[in-house]
Amino acid sequence: MKELQEEQKLTIEEAYELIGRGSYHLLVCTASFIATVSYMVYVFSIPLFLVFPTVWGCTDSFGNPIKCDTSDDACEGLVTRVYDKKWFNYVSEFDLACRDFAATCISLAFITGSLTGSFIFSTISDNYGRLTVMSVGQVGNIVCIVLIIVLGDYYATVVLSALCGFMVSGSGTPIYAFVYDSSHSREVKFFGTFLGTAFAVGEVIVALLMWTEIPWRAMCGFICLWSALFFIFEAQIVEPPKFLLGKNRTQEAIENLKYIAKVNRAPLPENFTLVASSAETDKTATNCAEIVQLLGEKLTLARLVMSMTLFFTCGYIYYGISMNIQRYGGNIYLNALLNGVVEIVAVLSSGLAISKLGMKLPFGVSFAISGVFVLLMEVSDNSALVSISMSLAKFGISSCFNFNYIIVGQIFPSSIKNTVLGLCLIADRVGSLLGPIAGLQPAVFQVFSAAFCVVCIILVIKFPLKTPSETKEGNIGVKV
Repeated sequence: MKELQEEQKLTIEEAYELIGRGSYHLLVCTASFIATVSYMVYVFSIPLFLVFPTVWGCTDSFGNPIKCDTSDDACEGLVTRVYDKKWFNYVSEFDLACRDFAATCISLAFITGSLTGSFIFSTISDNYGRLTVMSVGQVGNIVCIVLIIVLGDYYATVVLSALCGFMVSGSGTPIYAFVYDSSHSREVKFFGTFLGTAFAVGEVIVALLMWTEIPWRAMCGFICLWSALFFIFEAQIVEPPKFLLGKNRTQEAIENLKYIAKVNRAPLPENFTLVASSAETDKTATNCAEIVQLLGEKLTLARLVMSMTLFFTCGYIYYGISMNIQRYGGNIYLNALLNGVVEIVAVLSSGLAISKLGMKLPFGVSFAISGVFVLLMEVSDNSALVSISMSLAKFGISSCFNFNYIIVGQIFPSSIKNTVLGLCLIADRVGSLLGPIAGLQPAVFQVFSAAFCVVCIILVIKFPLKTPSETKEGNIGVKV
């Protein structure tokens, strides 16, 4: 009988097979769901609904602005003065009614800060850990919102919105990479759809709150609550072993695997070590120079450029619609809620479509749906038809967002996954800046949206989802 048991060698995927799904993965799902909803509550509350541009003044029975006039006499006989509703009391408190630019500065500051944070935090995350960066971002979010409440100053809000956007990227950008690296590669589609649904739930929550007439300071407190909830579960989860192995931190990866196995009550060999497979997704990069070198490989670079283009188009159309829903007629509250519900349906149906039809066909069809219905938004003067066209356009582009995140989660190595996602989100944020601005002239926005969709359909057809080595290793799992 041997005195020492022979050390067993396992790849990370084999180790994940042994620990299976259990209580730990429920913790991961809960924490990531809260973090994702928190991200969307920040994204939509601060720049969009806390200060909602161009709709203050008098409204008709559908919530459409009549004219920019803050006097009582001008609103006599009409349903409501929007800027007097408690929800919009930030507008009246800081005299922002009829000052579109002043109010829009908050939105632009938030998105600009988010753009900057997307790359910085993604790079930090790929070097120091996903969970660490998510926690730092949540703390930063709470600090920024508390300062907005305490200071109660418009100019301070503009500056703090930029900082909050920066920190929101820290809490939001690593979520997908964290969940993907915590699970088996074949589960990426499930978790991608799960997180996409959480994003949509966050949008629905904000839309529902629009009806509550909640004071803006109370809304800020509600935003902080989501960040606080995250820390209840954060203390019980660990950095993903797959990420640690990609950074050659093998011993830490083994210790975290043992912890996960203990929580799941799953057996692991008493004496084992982790080894990397030869698959594309297991390539290592332990520092910035190696990350840059890996990004510079021909196939990886081609995938990156294509992914950034797809993300740019999604951001342009998604936020061009979301940030300008008041310009397309109908009840803005109903439109916001409808967009959120449609997004939930889009994410769930796109996940099902991938399983049944593969990736490329539903991806291309989703861009086609979005492009067609964005154009139709300009054709009709009927507010109901415009709302339906807007919802279907949002359906298509929300599906495309889900496809994008799943592709990035599956085809890029774990060691650079978050850097890639950060670069893609920079492209997304550039689109999300340009879309709302172009949306001020609906015809311009719609023509460019349709043109971008045509380009993306071509890219989807040409997108290199698999290489021979990846197919052989079986680690990608993307059905073309």
